[in-house]
Formats: sequence, C-alpha cells, structure tokens
Amino acid sequence: MSKIITLENNNINENIKKFCGQGLEEVMYTYTDEFGFAGIYSLLNGLDELTSIEDLKNDYHNQCGIGIGIIPKPWGENRFIACKEGVFIWDWGRQDYALIGHISSIVRQKRIAFARKTYIVHDQKKLQFELGESYLIVGEFVSFQFETMPIIIFVIEVGSNLVEIPYDDKSQTIAVKDLAMISFFEKPIRQGGGILTLAW
Repeated sequence: MSKIITLENNNINENIKKFCGQGLEEVMYTYTDEFGFAGIYSLLNGLDELTSIEDLKNDYHNQCGIGIGIIPKPWGENRFIACKEGVFIWDWGRQDYALIGHISSIVRQKRIAFARKTYIVHDQKKLQFELGESYLIVGEFVSFQFETMPIIIFVIEVGSNLVEIPYDDKSQTIAVKDLAMISFFEKPIRQGGGILTLAW
C-alpha cells in the first residue's frame, strides 16, 4: 500500500502530497536510444531498459546552457518519474530530482474518455458523461447488430456501477497507461551527486 511520507525537505513533501494517491500511481517511464536519453512515456516497454537519472540530469543541465536567463522545464516536472535507480520527483527548490522510492508492481489500465457530452440509458436511468471525463474499462466484448455488424462494447466503472457502452471512435478515445504501486522510502539521507536519496 502506498503511503504519504514526511521528509525533511518541505518542497519535496508538498510534491508527494500533491501527486500521491492511495494505491496505484501514474508514473512516467524513461527510455534511451543509441543517442542517449530519448523521452518519457506512460507505458512500460519491456524490451527497453529504463534510463539512468544521470541522463535526465545531464539533459536538463544541457538545456540550461542553451538560453541565458531561461530556466528550462525538467522532464516530468509534475509527475513521478521511473528511472533505473528508482522513482523520482522534481524538486524546484533544489533544481534537482529527488529519489523517493521504487516500484513494487505495475498494473496496465485502459480508460475511455468522452470527446463530447454523451447520454446513455442504463437500468432505465439516463447517465450523463461530460466532455473529457474518463472511466476505467473493466471488460469488453463484441456484440452483433442484425447478426452482421460487430459492435465493441466496453464495460466501465461509473461510481459503484458497471455500465456497458458501445464504442464510438468519433466521440470516445481510449488511453492505456501502466500504473505503478510505489514503495516509498521513509528516512531521507543525502548522498553524493546532488541527489536526495531516501532509505528504509
């Protein structure tokens, strides 16, 4: 179970409170290619190795040297970032990444979002789905209209109810993310390299 922890650095503590829920967390995964750091993604690609936090730090410092007086945005400034060494958040106070824990498990989650206001009748009640709202897809199957037209049906969670909705690619979008269970460290200790490292 994820837990909010109290750290000595108040900026880091506020970031954790802001971005941490109870349970599965949205994490951005880092990757490299033959040229070095390549980017961050919401899906974990099992074929590639996560990049080192040092690659992200180098990329940020390289950006700092491009424009004088311009502070670049770090990768994943408002997200949990998964690297080789563990899970990090950006600390604006120290202008550096802070190591806050490691991933103990990952769950792939599929969600559906509505591109416009939509109404669906469920159990003789009209349900309203607002623009941009997203819902967890817990199941899917194919139904046939007139025995020849296949229709994809998604089963979604709406509050405590399971609702079946037909998929319409003009009004709905599907997003897949790998959410992580993060084991947060408890006691902060400072180590070399400017990274705030936390240990049990």
